[in-house]
Amino acid sequence: MKITKKFIVFLLLAILASITLSWHEVSLKLVLLSTGIVFFVIIAPTLYTILWERNPDKIERFLKSQQGQPYYQLVYAIANEQEKETQQMMDILLQKSKQRHTQALYASMYAFYKKDLNALRHEAELIRQPDYRRYYQTYVFLEEGRFSEAETVIPTISKTWMRTALQSHSENKQGNMEEAMKLAVQAIAQTRGLQLYVMVKTYQREYPELRFQEMTAS
Repeated sequence: MKITKKFIVFLLLAILASITLSWHEVSLKLVLLSTGIVFFVIIAPTLYTILWERNPDKIERFLKSQQGQPYYQLVYAIANEQEKETQQMMDILLQKSKQRHTQALYASMYAFYKKDLNALRHEAELIRQPDYRRYYQTYVFLEEGRFSEAETVIPTISKTWMRTALQSHSENKQGNMEEAMKLAVQAIAQTRGLQLYVMVKTYQREYPELRFQEMTAS
């Protein structure tokens, strides 16, 4: 989850409200209630959208509303193949990121989007999170036709949607389009939030014959 300035402000307001109520000797139950109200009314809807929402239209409306938030703008730009905006947001995020492993994750996203295998191979090695590192590395294997190596790595990835998406891509690269589309639908069913949005947009372009309702069915 990407923590935004708005999220931090809301959290600080909740803490401040709790402290203020405590100073005035308000009961603990009321303090907890006030904090809970701030969370569920203001913060929870955003968390739900980016992590668990299944409606791509709602996710898209959220992303469009996040002007000034480079990460969300990057997600929208990548999903909709907006080349100029993608490059601009990447530049901003790379400048803001101080840790090399975080830069590697952003750079891998961009290399994946651009299908730049050389850059993806290099950057993926520097990603700290094992699942994302293996996901991008396996994608390179598949693009290079190294299917046996990919089959060895895929089971070691803990995220179900990643395994299914890679299996779908493997079938695609080997010309088994019917199986590839079947697995693509399964991958969609296994995702939520921002990842769902990006995946739906990608598969809509790759498999236009698939019905939108089928792809987003729970």
